[in-house]
Amino acid sequence: MPKEGDPILNYISTLESINQQLVETLRFCIQLLTEFKAQVRDPKEWQEMLNMLTLVLHEAENAPEKKTFH
Repeated sequence: MPKEGDPILNYISTLESINQQLVETLRFCIQLLTEFKAQVRDPKEWQEMLNMLTLVLHEAENAPEKKTFH
């Protein structure tokens, strides 16, 4: 955790925390949406949407490993 007096690092830390919450929310949404696949009109398009969301999730999960500035 950054020092109290470093507002930039505090800001970055806050953003990273929010991003982690968004990743967890996206993971939960994908799980919920997967349960509806059998009930939708076009399961193929639904699966394509789930695949895209899963790709976004994987990118978001790997983003912290790609940090270059701090």
